[in-house]
This record gives sequence, C-alpha cells and structure tokens, in this order.
Amino acid sequence: MKKTFLFFLAIISLGCSSSDDNSNTENNSDILGKWVITQLDFEDNYSYPECAVNNNTYEFMDNGDLIYKYVTGSSCNQTGTNNYEYNVEGSVMTKIEPNGGFNPENDYIEKFNVKELTQTKLVLEAYYVDEGLDNGGGIINIPSEDRRDEIWERVN
Repeated sequence: MKKTFLFFLAIISLGCSSSDDNSNTENNSDILGKWVITQLDFEDNYSYPECAVNNNTYEFMDNGDLIYKYVTGSSCNQTGTNNYEYNVEGSVMTKIEPNGGFNPENDYIEKFNVKELTQTKLVLEAYYVDEGLDNGGGIINIPSEDRRDEIWERVN
C-alpha cells in the first residue's frame, strides 16, 4: 500500500512541473525581432508626428533589451534611438528606461496590454506610465477612454 501511494505521488509531482507556468519566456520569444509601427490610434490629444508611421521601430532582443529607433521633429528630419529593458508577463509588456526618469536616478516605466500578438502583428495599448519623479510623482494610470493602440508589423 505504501509503495502504491509513493508511486501515485511520484506521478502527480511529475505532472506538476515548474516549467508549466513559464508564460513569460513563451511570450518573450513570440515578440522577439524587429517591428515597425504601421498605425497609431489615439483617443486623446497626444501629438505624434505622422512620419512615425512606417519609420519607428522596436527591436526586441532575447536578453531583455529593447531598441527603439524613431523619427521626430516638426519636419521629421531628426532621428534617435532609445535603449530600454522589457519583459512580458501574461498579456502585459513592461518597457523600462533605466535612469530615464525626470529624476535621472529613477527609471522611466511604461506598461502595455498586449491586445494581439501573431507572427506578423503586434497590438499594444499603453495603460500606465511612471515618469520617474521623486516620491511617486509622475505616475499616470491612463483612463480607458484615453488609451491608445499602437499597431506594429514584424519586419524580420
């Protein structure tokens, strides 16, 4: 009887592997690669240059780095690159710019709902921003009516 109990206990514990709940790694691997923004849907008055569409890119690296290349300026003649860290947990993607807050000792953090992720399409909805001010200032929980969708297409 004791051997039978131990046998069933071993089978049950094998079925409950810790790798079963590894959605972070799975989602991160699905998002890896280079993406170009193809559409911006803004429900607020946030200004974004039109030339950003089909020019701004995210490149998600497998080490957790995120490279953002963008065009800016009134005539879109300026370019820039920001380096972030990112992670994906469930349907939430967090983008962190270490020491990028308004207080340079604090991080700048954005959180997005991953509304869609396929081999060719990524839809992100920004819902949280921490601008990195001291004493918790600059934290914005974006109301649902003011959230924006960013639609990205895989480049490679």
